[in-house]
Amino acid sequence: TSLAQKYIELSKSIRKLMTTNFSIDEQFDYSKEESQLVEIFNNYLSQRNFLEAEQFIQDQIKKKPKSVILNYYYAKYLKERKHDVDQAISILESIREKSMNNSKLLILLVECYASQAIPDFEKGQNYAKQIEDFEINDGTKIELAKFYTHWSTSLKIKAGGDPFEEQQRQTKYQSLATHALEILEDVNNRNHVVYHLLAQ
Repeated sequence: TSLAQKYIELSKSIRKLMTTNFSIDEQFDYSKEESQLVEIFNNYLSQRNFLEAEQFIQDQIKKKPKSVILNYYYAKYLKERKHDVDQAISILESIREKSMNNSKLLILLVECYASQAIPDFEKGQNYAKQIEDFEINDGTKIELAKFYTHWSTSLKIKAGGDPFEEQQRQTKYQSLATHALEILEDVNNRNHVVYHLLAQ
């Protein structure tokens, strides 16, 4: 009996998870079993069984410590549910090369570095630049624009130092804001998030 069959009632609501969340060119290299494990993990989350979800994914990673997709989803959970971005970064960095710098993994890394208690925007930018070299979808473009807008805003509200530093600060946040706008201009299917970013 497969894991998917054993948890069939849990799995129904997100049977299309993998095709919904990943475009063909951005899919991770994962097995059918790993796909089933992710379905089960996400079903625990959809039922708000967070302790069971975390225990389940941790147990599966112990069995498959090199699994890119299991580690990715655990890191995503740590960032979004537990706000533990430092651990999420550690996990993502450990699988980044094995994922061949998958764009979905890199964008999560960018978000994590920007979400630290003291954001490391420069580190995030290293990966953002790599993502921009890919053929990316509108969703990824929006996430990149959010990153550059966040960075620009954080610089804009900082108190100025001496005149030279103040000039550098202004030049930097204006450059970042301009780059965010350039990315957004290339978004085909615009929604309220895009218009909100354009208005900033």
